[in-house]
Amino acid sequence: MNSGELQCSKFISDKGVEFEFEPTDDGSVSVVSTTFSGITEFNIADELEREHMWGDFIKGAVVTLSRKYKLTKGFRGCVTGTLPTGGLSSSAAVILAKAIQSELII
Repeated sequence: MNSGELQCSKFISDKGVEFEFEPTDDGSVSVVSTTFSGITEFNIADELEREHMWGDFIKGAVVTLSRKYKLTKGFRGCVTGTLPTGGLSSSAAVILAKAIQSELII
């Protein structure tokens, strides 16, 4: 490799995350997963704590967005994923944050 050249590897995956949801006017959040058990429920006005479950990614997206924007709406929805557990979860969290932001920040 010559100096100044960057070696790059391609990563292509047919795996992903889908997040279908609808806004709520009262700030309530209720999300289920087709991959993991349990339901994540909270209000955007709550002080959120980690529960060490998949719903922490939803909470993390809300907390991150609330640091920059005044969130007034919540949402209810369903997360469907084909990502293998571990390794790509941070990318999934980014996708969720962007989906939430695009709908709830008006």
